[in-house]
Amino acid sequence: MAGDVLWTRLKSLWRGLSAEQRKRALGLCFVFVVALIWVLASFLVQDLESEGLNPFLLTYIANSLFIVYLPIYYLTVRLIARKRNARSSEMQETSVSAGHQVMADTERTELIVDHTIDVRESVSTSWRHLHWPAMLDMQVLAAAAVVAPLWFAAQYTFNVSLSETTVTSNTILASTSSLFTYALACLLFLEVFLVSKLAFIVLCMAGTALVTVADATQADSGKTNSVGGDLLVLLSGLCYAAYTIAIRKMLQDDNSLTMMLFFGCVGFLNAACLAPVLIILRVGGFVQIAGLTVRIIGLTICKGLFDNVLSDYLWARAVLLVGPTVATVGLSMQVPFAVVLDAIFKQPAWLSSASSAALTFVGAALVLTGFFGINVASAKADEHAPA
Repeated sequence: MAGDVLWTRLKSLWRGLSAEQRKRALGLCFVFVVALIWVLASFLVQDLESEGLNPFLLTYIANSLFIVYLPIYYLTVRLIARKRNARSSEMQETSVSAGHQVMADTERTELIVDHTIDVRESVSTSWRHLHWPAMLDMQVLAAAAVVAPLWFAAQYTFNVSLSETTVTSNTILASTSSLFTYALACLLFLEVFLVSKLAFIVLCMAGTALVTVADATQADSGKTNSVGGDLLVLLSGLCYAAYTIAIRKMLQDDNSLTMMLFFGCVGFLNAACLAPVLIILRVGGFVQIAGLTVRIIGLTICKGLFDNVLSDYLWARAVLLVGPTVATVGLSMQVPFAVVLDAIFKQPAWLSSASSAALTFVGAALVLTGFFGINVASAKADEHAPA
């Protein structure tokens, strides 16, 4: 009963929002879901690599799984086209019947029929791109070709860095990509530079720095953070910012079908172009597959389906719904998520002393403040933006 009341209130609240507010709310929901999935996946990746799974093989399998979007896209658009054609046929029959009843003049009836047929042909023409092989829109394919290598580089460097740093330290360093993203967005005129936005981004970075200091006070389960691991995380953040801006620049409008086609192309390009590289690494002995168990393979596929196929799809839509900077800063929510999950599942270094714990919680609070602050600043900027 209480659940029904809550659901009714939520629906009423949703209906009271404007179209722009609905877009922002949906985008932020996507961001929260993605942040949680990414943190959970970080723990899984760290465990898989500790069991001997090569980071390159892990990244290759996970990103290649995007290819499942191609058949989903094809089946979806065929179904939409079939329903649309059936609806236009019903409209034609209704129009012709009404024309015969109302119009006694044969010439006028023929004009109505001809007009109805023209409308149906127009509808069919507008949906031609839904049929194979025209489904491979060149603009989407070009976007996939640009994003695919950047995407793989970001994923690979991030996965490698997990073996060199703790999950918490890795997550918070990766969140500094918000500064890179905002700088690129302003340089390419995708967003207007605002001092308030920059201030909230710096606040998020200050929060991540505090958590980093707290996490680095002692080794986490015998592991220390290396300079190389930290640099890999920062490189991953740069690549992340680059493909985030590329998606916003080349795709622009949020459309679920376009996004499915885009990720399907990314998966296909990843699988086809990097297969020779994987073979070379396998022959050279850099990638071992002999020790992989069914459990490891199964967990790798699960990681790819949830951490890549699902979460990255939601994240890319969030970029188009709320903008690259807000979406990126929103992913700094991984910091408080990682702090909580680290405390639940492991014994992180920051729990060893009161000062480290205080730094961690203050840092997480700064991240939350920065995230909500930049959302308010972005919402106000959108309200005053010229139509």
